[in-house]
Amino acid sequence: MALRTRRGPHSRNSPGHSALSTSLERLSVAQIKKGTGLLLFLLVAGTVAGSVLTLIFDAFIPSGPLARIFLSNISIGSAAPTTFHLVLLDLSLGLSFHINILNVLGLFLGYYIYRNS
Repeated sequence: MALRTRRGPHSRNSPGHSALSTSLERLSVAQIKKGTGLLLFLLVAGTVAGSVLTLIFDAFIPSGPLARIFLSNISIGSAAPTTFHLVLLDLSLGLSFHINILNVLGLFLGYYIYRNS
């Protein structure tokens, strides 16, 4: 008893199917498996790692040019929170980012791990 295989226009043995399309199918499946959630997790983890390194450097590096390079930061956001006085409640909103070289290196490290995983 012989098994019959069904050959349609998209079967692997068809003339239009190449190794390139197979590798592209695998690539798209791998990208779907990674997802945006993993990217966001790795970026946040890299930023947290950069913040921890900043605290360690702050504790152990004496003040000088090396400390100025690694520990100086740029603050983006509002210095003081904005307060809305409503009838029922007072709402205070504020957001501020403190970015330094170690945080940026952590972001790049998270993205690098994402791309190579």
